[in-house]
Amino acid sequence: MGLDFGLLNEGTGALGIGGRQRDFAEEAVISFEHGLQVVTYLQQIDIAPPLDHNRWLPSLLGMDVIRHWRMVCDVRNDVLAFDVHEADMTREVGTTP
Repeated sequence: MGLDFGLLNEGTGALGIGGRQRDFAEEAVISFEHGLQVVTYLQQIDIAPPLDHNRWLPSLLGMDVIRHWRMVCDVRNDVLAFDVHEADMTREVGTTP
């Protein structure tokens, strides 16, 4: 993404299998298109700087957002579906905020 990590706020760090990881805590606006609506969440996110051991790992969507949804996982029928129960903001697709 080309972030300038020198401009970010130092976070508390994360501890995992590989030891302690430095991170940065920032406020983010996360939006998803859901049917005919755009749902938006205002969240604090933790950003880990890209290093050799994590450079190719995907980003994860946390429970702080998913807890606002109803999830249906039907592996036999190859279905993973979400219904939004609440969001910080909603708007119709194609309209400006």
